[in-house]
Amino acid sequence: MEDWNLRTIIKKMGERFTDHKEKGSVKGFKKSIDENKALETFIQNNFKEFKAQASIGQGSVTTYPWIAIFYPPITTSAKRGIYVDYLYSSKVKKVSLCIQLGAEQFGSISQKNVENIKNNIKNILGKDIPSDDINLIDRDEQLQPTQTESEKALEYKDAVVCSINYDLENLPSNEEMMRDLDYFISLLKKITKEKLDEIFRNNSNIISEEDESYNVEITNPQIDLNTIYYGVPGTGKSYQVKQLIKTNNISDEDVFRSTLHPEYSYSDFVGQVLPDAIDNKPTYKYQPGIFTKALERALKVGEPVLLILEEMSRANVTAVFGDIFQLLDRDQAGKSDYGIDNDLIYNHLDEEAQNALKGKKIILPENLYIIGTVNTSDQNVFPMDNAFKRRFSWKYVSIETPDDENNPELTIKVGKGNQVTEYPVKWSELLFKLNEFIVSRDKGLGLTEDKQLGPYFIKFNDTNDIKTNDELIKNKLLQYLWDDVQNSMAAFGNANITLFDKSIYSFSELYECHDKQQIFSNEFLGKDYLDLLNQEVDNHEE
Repeated sequence: MEDWNLRTIIKKMGERFTDHKEKGSVKGFKKSIDENKALETFIQNNFKEFKAQASIGQGSVTTYPWIAIFYPPITTSAKRGIYVDYLYSSKVKKVSLCIQLGAEQFGSISQKNVENIKNNIKNILGKDIPSDDINLIDRDEQLQPTQTESEKALEYKDAVVCSINYDLENLPSNEEMMRDLDYFISLLKKITKEKLDEIFRNNSNIISEEDESYNVEITNPQIDLNTIYYGVPGTGKSYQVKQLIKTNNISDEDVFRSTLHPEYSYSDFVGQVLPDAIDNKPTYKYQPGIFTKALERALKVGEPVLLILEEMSRANVTAVFGDIFQLLDRDQAGKSDYGIDNDLIYNHLDEEAQNALKGKKIILPENLYIIGTVNTSDQNVFPMDNAFKRRFSWKYVSIETPDDENNPELTIKVGKGNQVTEYPVKWSELLFKLNEFIVSRDKGLGLTEDKQLGPYFIKFNDTNDIKTNDELIKNKLLQYLWDDVQNSMAAFGNANITLFDKSIYSFSELYECHDKQQIFSNEFLGKDYLDLLNQEVDNHEE
């Protein structure tokens, strides 16, 4: 293979990204020898101090593929630091040359401070640098961008410091693209790790020393004061919250938890006046909701207090929060930017909590963390408006391989009548195949990734009892696959391809057939997958 120039590499890598997006699989990307070898050779020949990496995603295909060029004295990770990268659009029709900050380091930083960080870096780079305007979503006349595309685009918009945008079908000459890259490399070298660390320290959410009683911070993992963990069902969002509590040694008294549902209201969340009796005389008394209880606790202690709201998209959260919505904007110290007048809450607080407010305005103290969870498959139950979503940091919980404790052996039946063969298969292997088939637009259903499954969608109690595990598949997995995946096909997917055998017309048939015959379609199984079913080693663990 002869050496490729920069223009060829960007073009060829875009073709490779397109191929994997159409297949809905990351499998084999690291073996794309020509593209990856050409990228490595190009960097060695032109920018010896730098390292490069291309990514189509880990586990599942990413929304926006990229090629990152790292300066090792600053970072070698796309998650942290600052680096140069080529960021491809959702349909790989455009590519942007960017100087970008690793988005994951913004988890504990407010939106206002993110802008401060970018402005500080722009001051170092110079006033004449290109703008940070990027457009990652490829518009389609018939299809609106998915929620994941929109949210990821906003994350990248926050992270990009400056950019030059190209059309992949009409790239400029190699000479012009080299001039652009040389320019961005020279800009990046103006930044030192020490200066970058200083900028982040000056714009973090760590509480100032003016009030040592509230000088608290949750670390490892770092999170924003208002954070939502989101992902497909079964990825372990609640487990992430559990680990957050455990890692930071937060006591049970400082954890307030509530699960939202369609009937959940402001009165449940904040509180309400209800009939009561004192000395057998009827009266009325304010009954505090979970928010008011958490607020009172946070005002009286110096430790972090967590208000955990599970399944937030299953309720009308704008109505649930009501006037509390105004408190979600936090200043650099972590307190609410704007207070509200709420006599019911204020009069309920004891004297110690009222004194901590230093006035009658209700505010969120800097040690009160609001942590939510959202299933992406529930987004259409009660969609959140953008004004509400912008006041939270959204941490995506990706699909991972199940651990050994939740990866039992199952069976898949192939054939009908007297010619049924049972194949042993690991849960991780079936899960990988399902997720790949759900999103593949080439050989699968062509649905969006919010229909995929996480490894803890089912929690297996005994990994050695195959019969019991098969029953869990039958009783917990089939209905979701039928109602939320198979029945989504008519409106959104490839109508000619099915997940289940075409002889099965109803869920009752599917349920009955599970123990007797093949239930999955030949399109799903495929010859290659049938070959894999006999292998004991999980070929997808990588």
